[in-house]
Amino acid sequence: AAYGASKALQRDGFAAAMAGLETVRAREIRLGEYFRRADPAHWQAAPSSQTEVRTHVFLVGFPRSGTTLLEQVLAAHPDVASLQERACLTDSAVEFFGSDADLDRLAGLNDAELQPWRAAYWKRVAESEPAITKTIFVDKMPLNAVFLPLIAKLFPRAKILLALRDPRDAVLSCFRRRFAMNAGMMEFTGLDTTAAYYIAVMSL
Repeated sequence: AAYGASKALQRDGFAAAMAGLETVRAREIRLGEYFRRADPAHWQAAPSSQTEVRTHVFLVGFPRSGTTLLEQVLAAHPDVASLQERACLTDSAVEFFGSDADLDRLAGLNDAELQPWRAAYWKRVAESEPAITKTIFVDKMPLNAVFLPLIAKLFPRAKILLALRDPRDAVLSCFRRRFAMNAGMMEFTGLDTTAAYYIAVMSL
């Protein structure tokens, strides 16, 4: 009850900022429906693009599923450079994930047309990690799980690590945690909405 009361204050304080906007839960449900009917061939890019590191890894998963601990373990290896929770895909995510028509447009882009969006990603990486000299680069951003189709298009050679935790533990932990508010974290202001968001993300 105490957590619920605290979260209600957060939700009420942030509600005006979300007025009229698509919630992230609604977006993930829409994306799930889109990709259930999508032609997989349009999302299987040929692995022709070069990345700036030998091995590019995206570490994803629902928040509070152990991604931070896993990232710390991996970063202890001398060949691994890691980036913690920077939204480096934001340019292309904003451009293409706002509507089904935008996703159709992304599906039709060829390798050369995708290159500026790769460059935008690496530019944002460089703002936090200016010189990547190690042979493995781990981009740890849990909710990049939502953008796996985008990753498949931009970085078809990338490896994906998906952290999984018992859904009951992940949901309760997200509900209890006091996150800085944004559209995603607003879903964690109720135990029921947290569970519903988990279902939407993991179904996608």
